[in-house]
Amino acid sequence: MPADAPKVNDHALDGAPNEARQPFPNGSTDVSRRPQGRRALETAVGSRTEGYSWAFPFSVSRMTSPSRSSTVLQKLKSTYGKWNQVRSVTGNSGGRVARTILDANHLQSVPVQPVQGTLTDHYDPRRKQLRLARENFVGNSVAATAVAAHECGHALQDADDYRPMEFRTAMVPVANAGARFGLPLAIAGSFFGSTMMVQLGVLGYAGAMLLTFLTLPVEFNASKRALRQLDQLGLVSSDGQEGAKEVLRAAAMTYVAGVASSAGYLVYMFLIAGRSLIRRPKPPLPPGL
Repeated sequence: MPADAPKVNDHALDGAPNEARQPFPNGSTDVSRRPQGRRALETAVGSRTEGYSWAFPFSVSRMTSPSRSSTVLQKLKSTYGKWNQVRSVTGNSGGRVARTILDANHLQSVPVQPVQGTLTDHYDPRRKQLRLARENFVGNSVAATAVAAHECGHALQDADDYRPMEFRTAMVPVANAGARFGLPLAIAGSFFGSTMMVQLGVLGYAGAMLLTFLTLPVEFNASKRALRQLDQLGLVSSDGQEGAKEVLRAAAMTYVAGVASSAGYLVYMFLIAGRSLIRRPKPPLPPGL
């Protein structure tokens, strides 16, 4: 870290300051067991409605294309696991990296907190809180550094009033409702013979899936900001910078896969609902028939 880098306030790390100095423990990065179908979309847009979760792409990208998504997820799992075992030259934990970036950008009011789970890291724009999975909060690996910096990228977006992020945040409640009630409404409409219910259900669910398209530019921009901060603040070595790029690039591919899957699923849904959406009334039969 350069001499002019901002001094980190130990007490600004919400949790245990001493714990952030401990070596990174070995841990599993198994992300293979994820909900699929409608439940996957609810997980993506509902379980973390107020924040930007690092685990978001895992759920979304597996909804429709198992083979392609499995390949992308295995790539991310492999890349994260690789750099998860490489200690950062600076020795900073993920929590300390996040605190340094936030303080350097005058965001001392944003707390950094550890949370349970694997890859549950996220920034909450409503509560202005940054949360890191405990293994990344206390870990001093290159992967932990990359994840922490990425979540700081979302905090910087929030501070800069980044429009795509604001729009996506505003759309989350609507998308959550569409994911939860869209398919049940369409199924109920089919059961009761209601074309309008089917249309509303399909359109609601399709609207929820559009959230994946809004996520892509937000996540790419957050990673770009993260790499810039790591470089400017001297938080990683040259090798660490390449490792961070590799981790963030692998994560970005899961978002791309999620968008591709959502696009394919949207086409499928509209084809299924096409008859009711463009149905024309049958001409009346001639008199006497």
